[in-house]
Amino acid sequence: MRRFRDYRGVEILLSDTVLFDHILTDHPEPVDYVKEIGKALANPVVPAFPDPRRPNGLRYYGWVEDFGKYIRVAIKVLDDEAWVSTAFLTDKLV
Repeated sequence: MRRFRDYRGVEILLSDTVLFDHILTDHPEPVDYVKEIGKALANPVVPAFPDPRRPNGLRYYGWVEDFGKYIRVAIKVLDDEAWVSTAFLTDKLV
């Protein structure tokens, strides 16, 4: 289990299951996802905004200089806890 703080001071959790069974398996770019997720949450390029496809979801975006791409970090808030549900590299802020 990894724990992060976003730019507002909110604790956000990343489970090993999501990291290993989803993010690293489905998005195998050679990026240090844990480091980049932490950076995107703490210092997003735009403020977090609601995820239109996920109820109780938020999206954060960070810039990954080595790849010239953004990292999108999707968060789901459940019972007063915030969890990373996915993270992947993208060309767009959408």
